Amino acid sequence: MGRILVLLSALLTAAVCAQPTANAQPGSAAWPERPIRIVIGFPPGQATDRTARLIAEKLTARLGQTVLVENRPGQAGSIALAGLKRAPADGYTIGIAATASMTTNPHLYKSVGYDPLEDFRTVSVLGVGPLLLLANSKMPFDSADGFVKYAKDHPGRLNYCSTGNGTISHLAMELFKREAGISLTHVPYQGSVAAMSDLANGDVSVCFDTVAGAQPMLKAGKIKALAVATLERMDILPDLPTLSESGFKKFEAAPYIGMLVPAGTPAVIVDRLHAELRGIGAMPDVRDQFRSTGTVSVFSSPDAFAGQLRTDFEKWRKVIRDADIRLE
Repeated sequence: MGRILVLLSALLTAAVCAQPTANAQPGSAAWPERPIRIVIGFPPGQATDRTARLIAEKLTARLGQTVLVENRPGQAGSIALAGLKRAPADGYTIGIAATASMTTNPHLYKSVGYDPLEDFRTVSVLGVGPLLLLANSKMPFDSADGFVKYAKDHPGRLNYCSTGNGTISHLAMELFKREAGISLTHVPYQGSVAAMSDLANGDVSVCFDTVAGAQPMLKAGKIKALAVATLERMDILPDLPTLSESGFKKFEAAPYIGMLVPAGTPAVIVDRLHAELRGIGAMPDVRDQFRSTGTVSVFSSPDAFAGQLRTDFEKWRKVIRDADIRLE
């Protein structure tokens, strides 16, 4: 009888230890046990897609499970985020999203089908693609303050291009106009190639665009960079001053991409993903690939990403409201 009691006691102890505690999150401890999908809102070949595929390749090696990229383009990335919101919060569907879908689309469209501040958990910012303030090479100014002075001395003479209504290049110039106290005429284009072509030809005077978008015409000497819209200089353009240095304190327009998961995803999974991303961000080849597209690799904490998201959500909401910009 004594041996039976001892055996029963041991079995009972093992059973109790096997039960999840009140704080445990069932199914997450062994994650990942099957392939993972990264959903993005842009077609194959674009910058966000290339970044997502690089991250997927590195995560596959580090997690020991296949990580696939699924392209769901539409509504400047919002179709993909609306789908991510509806996905199970189990760590097997992840999103990589750009600034527009997270901080501007909810203010530009009547409905995007999600609340970026409530429907997701932030994992990490992955990279920042700073905007450059650009001008046609024949413009009679070579700096941001020279541009503002010329605009004030010649009201109504200058126009600016953007990569489309409601894009970050459009919103950045609307913000700059307000802070600099100048008036410019907006000329929207369908994408960066057409905008940069007409800027080079002199059909438009100035523009904000990414390093990647501007690089071909910069190299050809047909356009010039006046400043970068970051708080610190870029190491790939160390001689180019920031707008903050040029007298426009704390001016920043630096679109970024980041990783999100559905709200309710267990913290243990978010923490594991973040740890793996930090490791990936330290790899020299990853940093080099980011640099080649004019992107700064920035692997931030989930809390830092959440704070950035809230700040930018309100910042661009005000710009969009004040400029009365709406998209169908």
